[in-house]
Amino acid sequence: MKAGIVIFILLTLGLSASGQEMDTTLRLSIQGGFGWTHYNNNLVIGHSSARNNFFGGSLRIMWEPEHRLSIGIETGYYKLYDVTLEPGDVGNAEMAVIPLMANIRMKIVKGLFITGGTGAAFLKSAVHTPGNPVTESTENSYSNAQVSILYLFKLTEQFGIGSEAKIMWID
Repeated sequence: MKAGIVIFILLTLGLSASGQEMDTTLRLSIQGGFGWTHYNNNLVIGHSSARNNFFGGSLRIMWEPEHRLSIGIETGYYKLYDVTLEPGDVGNAEMAVIPLMANIRMKIVKGLFITGGTGAAFLKSAVHTPGNPVTESTENSYSNAQVSILYLFKLTEQFGIGSEAKIMWID
């Protein structure tokens, strides 16, 4: 008798759930990207021997209700610079950033978005000198911001491809 009641309840719930429309306010999107990064070099020492063009990657998770605004979080890995010391000096130094930022994104027109965000960043530096162990350090920064413009072309309902230009201020 109890099994019959459980089966009846499950069938009733299943039938009522199948008649409901999908709730699109719970839509999440996951975006991954990679591309060219450029560090605006303001180093005083080693300015001429610094490389500041690398490849970086990012991951963004956004909650997209049926409105123009979306909110989410973003992280990534961006190498900022790599300095090789001048002849006569030995070694090199490098710095990378791993941001963790809260984002607000607004849809301007179909496929075009602007994004702004703020949050923490973890700055990882390493100094390499021959004959000595690598000296590594991590600094935390809490006053960082970013803005970007994104064009996203939908290939299917679930997948798209796009291009983004982003500017980050890391303290």
